[in-house]
Amino acid sequence: MTAARAPAHRGRRRALLPLVGLTLAVGLLLHHLDLSAVGRALAGVDPQPLTAAAALVTLGLGLASMRLAAYLRAADQPRALRRCAQAVCAGCVLNVVLPARGGDLAKALMLRRRGDEPLTPLIGAALLERLGDLQLLLLIGAAGAFALGRPRQAALVGAAALAPPLVLLVLRSDAVARRLGRLRPLADAAAGSLRRPHQLLLGLALSGLFWLLLVIVVALLLRACGGPPLDDATLQHVAAATPLAILIGTLPLSIAGIGTRDAAFVALLAPLATAEVLAAVALLYTVLTYALPALIGAAALGAGEVRALRRRLRRGDATGEGAVDGAGAARSS
Repeated sequence: MTAARAPAHRGRRRALLPLVGLTLAVGLLLHHLDLSAVGRALAGVDPQPLTAAAALVTLGLGLASMRLAAYLRAADQPRALRRCAQAVCAGCVLNVVLPARGGDLAKALMLRRRGDEPLTPLIGAALLERLGDLQLLLLIGAAGAFALGRPRQAALVGAAALAPPLVLLVLRSDAVARRLGRLRPLADAAAGSLRRPHQLLLGLALSGLFWLLLVIVVALLLRACGGPPLDDATLQHVAAATPLAILIGTLPLSIAGIGTRDAAFVALLAPLATAEVLAAVALLYTVLTYALPALIGAAALGAGEVRALRRRLRRGDATGEGAVDGAGAARSS
């Protein structure tokens, strides 16, 4: 194989893996579930908690825009909130259209002020945002496990939550930054963000609110599908399980986490409902957190802007394949 063909071959393999994972995960779920029971759970959905969950997801788009603005200011790349909202919409749309590598690079393209502005600082800010999301998800999971009386699980998940801030500290080292190659933007963003701790803390706080909203969304979907009431015990179970299910869904083993995240919800929330009810919850979660934001984003941006962004992503724009790969790696963190 020639050197020119090797990158294309690797790219095809990377694109094929999520499709294979999606097929296997969905196949296993279908094999173990009673589809008629899943259909009954979906047909009997209570519209009131479902509507409340959809409203919270829509509110989450606003929180995501404010969160992005805070991380951009922390990375010394300030942008207007309106521009950040457009970037969030672009990310939502492209995560569905090009699930393997779309969202964060789409954000960077929307945030760029002019065509020749370097994208690397903006990609670095997006990667910084992903680190913050990872830390807050783990902290919520640790708090939920502790509330359920699982101190060992809480300690393990809480210890894992220390990794993102440690990464930021390590990335401040010039020696480390010089060796990072494609991840150099993250080192630069990390160094800048620690000079603006108030903006970094604001971003972390908004990340926490965003993921807490999604925990409540899952609890509402459980109730909508005939699950337990929204009491403290239910919320504690959901808080302990949802972050882990979301993290499993971000692994590059499927498309948009379909199948892998669903299986995680079924396994982790098993004490609360039957597998078929939980499968219905997972399906509704995918619709509300992927399809609904994508529809809102497409409506806000317009079809022309979406097509233009997709073309720029497919050809790597001016950033080269490395920047595209970096954006894809950010989504899997």
